[in-house]
Amino acid sequence: MKIPAYVLLIPFLLAAGCKGSGEKEAVNLLYDQVMNEHDEIMPKMGELMSLKKNLATLADSLKSIGSDEAQVQAEELEASAAILENSHQGMMSWMREFNNNFEGMAQDEVIRYLEEQKRQISEVGVMTDESISKARKLLNR
Repeated sequence: MKIPAYVLLIPFLLAAGCKGSGEKEAVNLLYDQVMNEHDEIMPKMGELMSLKKNLATLADSLKSIGSDEAQVQAEELEASAAILENSHQGMMSWMREFNNNFEGMAQDEVIRYLEEQKRQISEVGVMTDESISKARKLLNR
């Protein structure tokens, strides 16, 4: 029995279609992971800025005391406030630079891009959590 050539191509076409579908699922999954990380960090920006303001206020109060010890404490508070500002700027910068228009990009390029974005937003999250934790400790002394 002779099998037509197009019948032999069906498994290859199905496999190629599944690969594209798998890559699209990978893109969707990665995109969702990036956005979920962003969505977890974003609500912390309000607390971050509030802590920064509280640190600055306390630092100003300590500076007015004029003692060396108060000056050292004020500098520590200002350094923590600067770290909070860096965390905030990291988030704002990431949001400005994030591009969710993947038109014209190959699926593997999109996957690499999203993996890098996931790494970057995770770093922003770690920096945010650490800076908030340190600020809270300084304010609760």
